[in-house]
Formats: sequence, structure tokens, C-alpha cells
Amino acid sequence: QASPFVLAGHGSKVRCLAALEGGRLASGSRDGTIRIWTVAGADAAQASPFVLKERGLDPLCLAALDGGHLVSASKCPPCAIRVRNASAILRITACTSPFDFEEAARKYDSGQLFDAAIGAVVSAVTPFKYDEEAHAGTEAWDASAAVVVQAHVFDAIATVVGEDEDSSCSTCASKRIDDLAPRVLDLVKNDKFLTEWRDLGVTNDALETLAPSPLFRAVLGAKYASGAIFVLYFEILLFVVLVALFVRVASLDVLGFSKWFAAEKVVEVVVAFVVIAYFSVREVSQMAAARALELHSPDNVDPEVLEGLAYCAFMIPRRFLFFAVDLLVYPFFLLLLALSRAGVDIEPCRKLLVECVARPIEHDPLTFLGLARSWRRDYWNWFDVGFLVSAWTAFALAIASGSRLSEDLAVVTTI
Repeated sequence: QASPFVLAGHGSKVRCLAALEGGRLASGSRDGTIRIWTVAGADAAQASPFVLKERGLDPLCLAALDGGHLVSASKCPPCAIRVRNASAILRITACTSPFDFEEAARKYDSGQLFDAAIGAVVSAVTPFKYDEEAHAGTEAWDASAAVVVQAHVFDAIATVVGEDEDSSCSTCASKRIDDLAPRVLDLVKNDKFLTEWRDLGVTNDALETLAPSPLFRAVLGAKYASGAIFVLYFEILLFVVLVALFVRVASLDVLGFSKWFAAEKVVEVVVAFVVIAYFSVREVSQMAAARALELHSPDNVDPEVLEGLAYCAFMIPRRFLFFAVDLLVYPFFLLLLALSRAGVDIEPCRKLLVECVARPIEHDPLTFLGLARSWRRDYWNWFDVGFLVSAWTAFALAIASGSRLSEDLAVVTTI
């Protein structure tokens, strides 16, 4: 009789198990991962698992379906049921050469393989290892490895589709394209995946591997089409207008130039305020979009696994912010308490508070306040804020009664 062995690796409680084909076992944990273990065979005890990240979700149960598919249901909020082709994911993560990827592309449905490439975040045991050994085993390293796997899968799919078109099996190529078209369109419509890669710290080397892929070029080409280019040129024009207005107002207040007509300064400042308001609204909307995108899949950190200073650093800012928010919404809590005692169902309000206040604060206090991680990690955003603040101040002083634009502020705004 075989001796028992321990499958170790999860960072928190294991909630669910599911038996898969080929002597494999899937396990879901509160650490936000699903691990697929090899439990049959002579080397099962030494085999490393494949890791699927639930991206902030908490897998509660797993189920195995026919065809090698794995279904996971995750805790609310946010609730989700995901269906993955586990066999295809395991197949592509086991590939060790472009030839292996092409064989997988010939064997599996192109649509399923595309889904597997998009959804798989593999562990550090993947054969395609990086030279960046300092990142090995981290989430950033795993995300970069997943992007490289995607690049090889995309290239393999394009190669197989090209082979089908060159051969007599034109219907095969047509079927593959029909399978891929809606999935590529979904990726085009998905505004999250590039931001998620940035948040996960995907390396430039990984992106350079993916960039030449025909499928990825098609996605980016459709995502950044003529509409976005028009907006870019429109904003450049607005910025040039704003610079011209500032130069003129600064020449009036700082250099003492004479006006072209009596109401010139008022007209220039009003137009400048409209342009600055546009840029300010755009910046705020970008901050709101980045915040909503990040909170769509909040972190699922278990404080019980933290110790010492790590626990204090995690809990203190969150508890302080909870206390401040509680003071602001305390009258609302009293109203809910009164309604509850009167027999009114307050469960929807409670869920709204959990989703809009509690979960975001637990995820990241700064993100709750509007400074999403992706936004605050991009230093150009801070330059934008500095520019907007100085521009608003400069034009406000220029138009205010009894004041004028100072030389120092003019220099700062110019810089």
C-alpha cells in the first residue's frame, strides 16, 4: 500500500477539492489560488503544482466536468463562477518549445486554447524561466511567465491557422477563426487586462515577447483605433491653447505688457478655466476608472497569516480609516437601526456598505480614498496633478480682484 504524503503550498485554509482527469487533484484556498496537483504516479510526492490565481476572489467550491473543464465558485463579494479548461491549461504550461505549443494548437480547439492562455497564471515551475532570478517565485514573476506563455500560444495559433489556410482544409481555418473572433473581440472590449498586468508588475521582457504576436497586434490595433487618436490630437490642441493663454496672461501681470482690448484678460482667463476644467475632469475620471477597476477584484488578504510589524502595518491604517468613516456615517447607522427595529429589511443597505466601504478599505485605504495603485505608481500622474494645481492657482490669482500672478508662481507653472 502506497504511503501517504502531504500536498503543501497554500498560504491559507483549503476550502474545497475536486478530482480531475489524469490522476490530478484541484484544491481551492482562502489565499485566492487554485492549485492542481499530480497525485498519481511514482513522482507524485515530488511534483510541483500548477497555480491558478483567482484575482482577488475566494474559491468556495470546485467541480470537475467532462472534457477536462474545472468550475470554480467564488465568495461574494464579488461572486463569480468560472469555467476553465484545466486540461488545456496544463497542456500549455507543460510545453517546453515552440514545437510543443504548435502541437497543442493542432490538438485543442483554438478558442479553448485562447481562453487557457488568457486565464492561466502559472507557478514558478513553468519551463519558460526568466533570467530575472530576483523575481522568481513572486506574483510579478508568475504574471510575467503567464504573459510569455500567452505569447507562445498566440504564435502557435497563428501558425496553425496559416497552415490550414495554405492546405486544402480551408474550412478548418475558417472554423478556427470563427472560434477566435468573439474571444478577440471580448479582449478588445476589456479595458482591464493591461492595467492588471501593470498592477502585477509584468516585466518589459515579457511584454516584448508578446508584442510581435499577430493576435496581440490585432487586439491593440482595434483597442487604439482612430477614435482614440482623434482624442489625443484634440487634447494636444487644447494644451497648446492653454499654454498660449498662460503666456499672454503672464506677460500682462508679470512683464507689464499692455492689453489688446479692455476685456482681453477676462476672456483669456475664462477660456483657460474651461480648458483646465476639461483636463481636471479627465484626470478625476481616470482616477475613478482606475479605482473601480482595482476594486472590481480586491485583494483577499487574510490578516491571520500576518505577524509582528506586517500585521501592524496592515491593520493600523485600515482601522483608523474605518473609525473616520464610522464617524461620518454614524447618523446613517442610527437610521438603519431604527428601520430594522421597525421591521424594514435593511440587508440591501448592509450589503451596499460592505461592498462600497468595508471591502475597499480592507483592500487598500489609499485606493478607497481615490488613489488607485496603478494611478499612484505612475509618476506622470503626479506631474499632471502638480500642473493642474499650479495652473488653477495662477489663473485664479490673475483674475482675482486686487491680486496678480506673481513671478515665482509664473516660473513654477511654466516649468
